[in-house]
Amino acid sequence: MSKAVSRIPPSTLTSLLPRALNPRVAVVDLVATHLTASDADEAKPIEVELSRLLPYLGHDELTAVVLRAGHSHPFPTLRFLLALPPPVQPSPPHLSFLANSLASSRHFSHALDALSHLLRLHPSHDALPTLLRSSATAPHPSLPGLLVKALLRHARHRDALRAALRAAAAGIPPDAAAFNALLAALSRAGRFDDLWAAHAVMTRAGVRPNAHTFNILVAALCRGEDAERAQGFLEELEEQGFEPDVVTYNTLLSGYCRRGRLQDALHLFDVMPFRRVQPDLVSHTVVMDALCKAGRVRDARRMFDRMIQSGLSPDAVAYSVLITGYCIEGRLREARLLLMEMVGSGLSSEGFALKVVIESHVNFGKLLTCLNMVAPIRKYGVVIPVQSYSCLIGALCEDMRPNAARVALIT
Repeated sequence: MSKAVSRIPPSTLTSLLPRALNPRVAVVDLVATHLTASDADEAKPIEVELSRLLPYLGHDELTAVVLRAGHSHPFPTLRFLLALPPPVQPSPPHLSFLANSLASSRHFSHALDALSHLLRLHPSHDALPTLLRSSATAPHPSLPGLLVKALLRHARHRDALRAALRAAAAGIPPDAAAFNALLAALSRAGRFDDLWAAHAVMTRAGVRPNAHTFNILVAALCRGEDAERAQGFLEELEEQGFEPDVVTYNTLLSGYCRRGRLQDALHLFDVMPFRRVQPDLVSHTVVMDALCKAGRVRDARRMFDRMIQSGLSPDAVAYSVLITGYCIEGRLREARLLLMEMVGSGLSSEGFALKVVIESHVNFGKLLTCLNMVAPIRKYGVVIPVQSYSCLIGALCEDMRPNAARVALIT
């Protein structure tokens, strides 16, 4: 008799007990009551008692907890499920139900966490059908988009595209924000065919694109080394009523400059004001960098001065671009003056700009001039990069100037 009893699963044994004496029922009552308490978010998490509850927690008990607490208190319930250690784990329906409840209460970031947890625990599970069945009525319309974002969080680009396609076919397509996230991820991954396939799905589903959508598409064309097509695409969008913003133009400027089409970039820069888009700091910096690389540092300086006259304040990047251009041409005096102006304006010169100036002085043999520049810069509290400092001291020693090297060390 004892052997027969030992083969009966514990859950079966407890089911024979009266409800009031059944420990599994008691655990469900305990957990659900705690999660639905008015102060559940501030109360001591029940997760600390999990070790004592685990023997009585199975799939059926978790289902009962989710159904009792998940609709009214989805966040405490999600926190409880996320704390469960193996082998007790929430199932896809549990997490889908909570994602729907969280989305319905506009806790979208927590709903995204629930779906991300689902994908991590059950990577081979087809989550979309489960999501669509997560509510007795219609699922929250944000769920397909949240699933796309969760898949992207796990770098599952193809699955995200497939989920968007299937959701659109089911009549509940992801929203524009989710499509934008998908387009941007595909662009970053260099999957341009998939990107245009996703854009086609978005168009067929009737999801209205926004300025961010078009900026992503223009950037993708430029990244795909197709800046000319990007310009044509932009003109088509303008005919459809889309008004490109400064981000769109900056993307095109970067594309032209990256391909060495400086004249096209300058032309686009000049026509921006006529299209009611004023060039910003990024616009100026991109073109200045291209001018410097083309050996047109004087033109870059004129653009730098016009930028300041227009009311824009250069940042460390803008200064560094022009300083580097001066150093490449051997115009070290202008580079020093601009570096001192940069430091005096309160911008950090640590890193690239300072490194370029010091190493350029070393390369051109202007060691004492460089040493005389370092001392006042340090008075501004600027830390000289160790590599650059070592380069200067080493060059002074090689030039048989040990006293100057000693001064550099103690300055």
